[in-house]
Amino acid sequence: MISSLLKKALILFMIYLISGCSKYQMTGYQMPSYLQKNFTYLYKPVKTGLDTLININGYYTEIEIETHRNPKGFLGNEWEYTTDTSHMNCLFFDDGIVLYNMFASHLTSYPNLSAFLTNLAKDTSDSKYLYGMWGTYVVKGDTIRIQTIHPCFHFNINDSWNGCERHFKIIDKTTLKLIYVKPMYMSESDKKIYTEQFYSNSIKDENPYKFIPSEAIPSSDCWLKEQECIWKDKQDYLEFMNKKRPNKSATGRR
Repeated sequence: MISSLLKKALILFMIYLISGCSKYQMTGYQMPSYLQKNFTYLYKPVKTGLDTLININGYYTEIEIETHRNPKGFLGNEWEYTTDTSHMNCLFFDDGIVLYNMFASHLTSYPNLSAFLTNLAKDTSDSKYLYGMWGTYVVKGDTIRIQTIHPCFHFNINDSWNGCERHFKIIDKTTLKLIYVKPMYMSESDKKIYTEQFYSNSIKDENPYKFIPSEAIPSSDCWLKEQECIWKDKQDYLEFMNKKRPNKSATGRR
């Protein structure tokens, strides 16, 4: 029996493979055309009003805890129990930017992720980074829809661009539920195998995402904003790039 944690890892890996196969390998920082075409939640640097629906002074995390019973002893007639815990973190910014599967560099130097975010908001040097899949979101009624991109930053034959769309239902001010997930690009052959039902089944046992407050959160500036194709208005993009050039350090965002 495959554990739910392993099952989730396999689903994420399949999404990575399907939406970023080697045929579309990129060796640079320009989002490939097949993702540009499907990236529809275009960015405009204005407040979305999400903070009126949910708390965003912090991040959301989905926690799964599994207990395993393992045989021990020479004859295997005794048992020991181990616990596995996984976290999936999501950070919403008030301007329409989102960071999914968020994790941090140098986290061991801080008591928790909230403390890291607070410190990063105050220290804009290049010594600390947030990692994950950056993207944009839109609000449709009681649902937050996000599109996130994994870039091929490094000249690595095993890495490639891919993207994913997810929908979160707003349960209350501090609780979200993942209700939809699907790669932003799939080949015709993949579509026959990985159906809507396949992805629906993959998330049916997901726990709710619960809000974790933070004293402060950093700027939403990240590598994705340097992609002209994600911007709704070209003039906004040019103004952002002009402001960014004199201060190359900005804030650490990978």
